[in-house]
Amino acid sequence: MTPNRRELTCCRTASTQSVGAGSLELLKVETNKSAEIRLHMTRPMTADNLIVYTLTPEAEGTRFTWSMSGDGGFLGKLVSVFIDCEKMVAGQFEQGISNLKNLVESKPNNS
Repeated sequence: MTPNRRELTCCRTASTQSVGAGSLELLKVETNKSAEIRLHMTRPMTADNLIVYTLTPEAEGTRFTWSMSGDGGFLGKLVSVFIDCEKMVAGQFEQGISNLKNLVESKPNNS
C-alpha cells in the first residue's frame, strides 16, 4: 500500500447501511486549486472512479465544486437504473463539505 492510499474496509451511508468496500488514492494536489482522488470499489461490485475537488476564488469567498466520473461496467449501469447512487451518498458529501467549510472558516486568515 502506498502512503497516499487509504483502504476503505467499509463505507456507510447516513443510515449506517453498508454500501461496500474499496480504496482511495490521492493522485494529485494543486494547493488552493484542486485535488484528484481515485476511488476503486471492490464490493459490492468493481468500479474505478476519478473524484475531482476544485476551488475557485470568488468575490465573497471560494467556490468548492466536486465531480466524479468513471466506469462501473454493465453491472454498474444496470444498478444505476434501479438505485439513485447520487442520492445514496449525497448526504455524506454534504456533511464532508460542511465540515471542511467549518474547518477553513475557523482558521485565522494568513494573508
